[in-house]
Amino acid sequence: MGGKHFFIIGAGFTGLGAGLTSGFKIFEASDKPGGICASYQKEGFRFEIGADTGFLVEKNIVIYLRTSIKLILSLLQ
Repeated sequence: MGGKHFFIIGAGFTGLGAGLTSGFKIFEASDKPGGICASYQKEGFRFEIGADTGFLVEKNIVIYLRTSIKLILSLLQ
């Protein structure tokens, strides 16, 4: 890539997708990946916290993610 170095800051939904797809190194400040999406168990029940787990049905979010991935892939070329 002509001396350019790329990396991903943040292991949230988009950072993980971009990093795993591109092979770039991912840096995350917290001890767990997932960004604002997480889950935990208490007394045998699992709880989802953070972003709405159904957010991908929103058309604008899907368009944003698709555009972001296209941008990242164009930087690789």
